[in-house]
Amino acid sequence: MFAKLNSHFESVRDFANAHPAISGTYAHLFTEGLEEVTRNQALPQLYQGSTILVLIGRDISLADYLAERTFLSGYSRAGLLTRDFLRRNAQAEAECEGRMWLDQSFNPALFLYVNLWSWLKHDDMDNATVSEPACILILLGASICSTKSGTNSDSCSNT
Repeated sequence: MFAKLNSHFESVRDFANAHPAISGTYAHLFTEGLEEVTRNQALPQLYQGSTILVLIGRDISLADYLAERTFLSGYSRAGLLTRDFLRRNAQAEAECEGRMWLDQSFNPALFLYVNLWSWLKHDDMDNATVSEPACILILLGASICSTKSGTNSDSCSNT
């Protein structure tokens, strides 16, 4: 599985750097360091053999891109909001179970984050199929569940 993930994220970097007009890499290359950060935040953290939560996003801020920061360790508004929500949820769970809560116990690196488009620019995304979320989730062997707002149907499939 890890070999497939490594190969996938190499493809993401190669695609981004080979298509600067689509990805914006004419301004800032998609570096090996950024590839590593993108791959590491998408590595599954298993609990009793299962991934509990997969966060899926579609952007990276310029500051986080240049500093090669993960979504949950960066400073984008979405990342900060998500990290705070997860931290408060963990705190509430600990307090409900009568356990003492220490903020330093919260580790956002435990949460899997899949970035759909890890580069700066998002033009002509129909041709940027290398970074589809299903591709990563299939590599992880995940069950994919989707819920469509405004309908009465949910669908799940094992990959």
